[in-house]
Formats: sequence, structure tokens, C-alpha cells
Amino acid sequence: MILTKSEFRDQFKFKNLSSVSNLLKNGDIVANKDGCIDLQNKKNKKWAKEREKKLEQEANEKQAQKELKAQQEAQKHDINYQILQQKLDENLTKAKILNLKYQKENKEVVETEVLNRVITTIFDTLFKNLAELPAKNIEEVLNIFEINDKPKEAIIAFLTEKILTILKTALEAAEKKAKKYYEE
Repeated sequence: MILTKSEFRDQFKFKNLSSVSNLLKNGDIVANKDGCIDLQNKKNKKWAKEREKKLEQEANEKQAQKELKAQQEAQKHDINYQILQQKLDENLTKAKILNLKYQKENKEVVETEVLNRVITTIFDTLFKNLAELPAKNIEEVLNIFEINDKPKEAIIAFLTEKILTILKTALEAAEKKAKKYYEE
């Protein structure tokens, strides 16, 4: 393949013709009598192979730099995303805390500690009173047997009334406990 100086410049990616002239002047490549450059010439062929290797290496380096820059940009964006995500999470947590404080002040929610105390009070009162129910009321149950011709229904009604009273008492005790906590 025979190239003019301009074609040679373009093919081997030189910026100007003076670079090609310098190669000819230094004897790195040789030109024909008409000033064209024959790439089949041994010296020119050898130089062209080396130049193509160098251009390929430069292209690979540029590509590697481009990819590295793209990776760095991606990491930078990823870090920025993570920072923004962390700030968003912090703001959401603050908003939840403020919302809970607001709900607590407006008595829309009850703290777990208060709820645990109330439940404990209810069950303590219930179990204590239910455990004492038979012993406290045995005399009345026996009287129902003696007086009443249908003792089964009377005993059921009596015990139901007593259990409901016990439940009501437990709930009242829990309510007092909760009010006491909020008044403190």
C-alpha cells in the first residue's frame, strides 16, 4: 500500500505533516522518488507495525482511564447516594420520634411501660380476687342451695355477678394506675 504524506499522517494519527517530514528526515521511514510512502518497504513495514502497537497501547490506556474514571464517578455517585439515604433515614427517624411525642402529648398512644403496668395491675387484681372468690362466698352459695328450688341457675347468676364485679374492680384499679402515671 502506497500512501501520500497526508494519508500517512491520517492513518498513523499524527497531528500535522511536519511530524511525517521529521520521520523522513530522521530516516525512521523512507519515501519513494515521487515522495509517497510504500508500506511494503521493509523499513516502513517495521515502523508501521511498531506505530500500530503504540497506537493500540495508547487506545487501550485511554480506554482503561475512561473506564477508571467512569468507575470513580459511579463510586462517587454511590457514596453520595448512601449519604443522602442516611440523611433521609435520620430525618424519617426524627419525624417518627416527633410524631410519637405529639401522639403521647395528645394521649393518642400509651407508652409500653405504662401499658405493662396497667396490664400487670389488671391481672394481679383479677387473679387475687378470683382466687379468693370461693372462700369469700361459700356461705352465700350454701344459702342459695337451702333457699332456692333451682340452685344451679341461681349459683350461675350469683357467680357471674361476682366475676363481673371483680373484672370491673380490676379495670378501675388499672385506670387509676394509668392516671397516676400520667399525673406524675
